[in-house]
Amino acid sequence: LQLIEVIEAHRGTYPTNERSFFSSIREVLRPHVDFSYMAKMVMGSYRKIATKEQQDLFAKVFRDGLIETYGRGLLSFDNEEILLTNRGPLKKGQRKIYVKQEIHGVDKTYPLSYTMRKKRTGKWMITNVTINGINLGKTLQNQFLQAAQKNSNDIDSVIASWANQTI
Repeated sequence: LQLIEVIEAHRGTYPTNERSFFSSIREVLRPHVDFSYMAKMVMGSYRKIATKEQQDLFAKVFRDGLIETYGRGLLSFDNEEILLTNRGPLKKGQRKIYVKQEIHGVDKTYPLSYTMRKKRTGKWMITNVTINGINLGKTLQNQFLQAAQKNSNDIDSVIASWANQTI
């Protein structure tokens, strides 16, 4: 509901209010999406050789790129119906769940699923998304790996190139 309010508040003046729009989306998503965890998974084995500063910078670049891409996509949202398709009780001690939804548009239905993990704090957060059968985490991890190989494993170059593109 908050996200829909952000979209409606910014739709009429976008893109002149782009910074405000993305900032508002970031604030709505921050408590629900574990961008740091996702960034580490995208870095794959390179996170083991990256410095803490590189990991932190990539997490920020990754988060901002994902929010910008997601935000632009949200602007096309126009009262589509979103249905939860796999509601069920959690098992005792369960720390990971897969949530499945369907977005019903005018002429097409898009499957959407996301993985949620229970953090040490007890809070559930989104850690991966699959849209229309495309696993975003795996796709982005492959892109990071290819970029690292192309740039002779120079993580700073990979981060700089990600900062200049939309995910």
